Amino acid sequence: MDSSHPLECFRCGAEHRFEPPFCPECGQVSPGLVAGGDLSVIVEDVASEKLRALLLTKIKAWFRQVDSLEADQKLKRGRWVLVSGVEEESGNRLVEALRSIKIPARLGREPGWPQALWNGSLIISAIAGLFAAFSGPLWAFLFFLTAVAAPVMGGMRKLRQMRPVIAAQFRDPHANEWFALGRWYSDLLHRLEPEDAALLKAVAGAVFDLRNRLSQPTLIATAAGERHGELYQKLHDTLATALDISRRIAECAPADRDPLRTELAQALDLLAKTQTWFRGVEQEGVKKTENLVEDLDQITRSIDRIVGEARAPETRSGLREPDRVT
Repeated sequence: MDSSHPLECFRCGAEHRFEPPFCPECGQVSPGLVAGGDLSVIVEDVASEKLRALLLTKIKAWFRQVDSLEADQKLKRGRWVLVSGVEEESGNRLVEALRSIKIPARLGREPGWPQALWNGSLIISAIAGLFAAFSGPLWAFLFFLTAVAAPVMGGMRKLRQMRPVIAAQFRDPHANEWFALGRWYSDLLHRLEPEDAALLKAVAGAVFDLRNRLSQPTLIATAAGERHGELYQKLHDTLATALDISRRIAECAPADRDPLRTELAQALDLLAKTQTWFRGVEQEGVKKTENLVEDLDQITRSIDRIVGEARAPETRSGLREPDRVT
């Protein structure tokens, strides 16, 4: 999706250039972040062409690698499965997001063979069976084959039509971690002073911007290992650390907050410098791979140092060492 068209959080209405794991303004987890389970999100018939276009735009934003042509074709066929194999919380969140844009959707189970065999072809099967009972051996055999094959073929067609648009590989293996961070983040926004909440939002926004850059098909993202690289994981650790620092700010006495605010500001400063470096490399367009790797290693070490220092026990204020997010 063209990032010049902002996305809206379905909960608070905040606009984003890309879909983050959760909204930096309110902590609402993205509808496109789903964990594995045994349920399906089923979309009913969308009659309005305008709504179909809006839904297709949302699907492409939530699930970047979706086949747009297949999704567009299924939108015109009536009831269909958007995504299958998801757990209840993920499914309900996606249904809520769809209903917020007037798309009729529900959480259920996609039909298996017993349900698929119950289809309109059973009428053909019944008629063929009736003819088989009053026909000669050859015709009876042919009518019998028709009676058996009709519901099976109808079931196969029904299952093919109900094949989910979003394949299993779109599920994020780290979804549950992001769910936990999103809930923690949302809770902290309500507990922090406005200036502290604004600082935490800035950190989250910078982390998500860098995370998005590492997800793009660029040389710099490839050099960094994309989603599987160490820098990508360090960004996750940085956000978790920022949340823990913010928790300590919310819980400690006002006189002890300034050192913690300094730690959070240092993390934001490093993230901002990393964003500037990314933009500079992207604008230059040409840089040796070995130089990219060397710069990225230095950035990773700097983030690691900031995270390590922030996670050290705070002896001055008597705060305990923060728990690690799981």
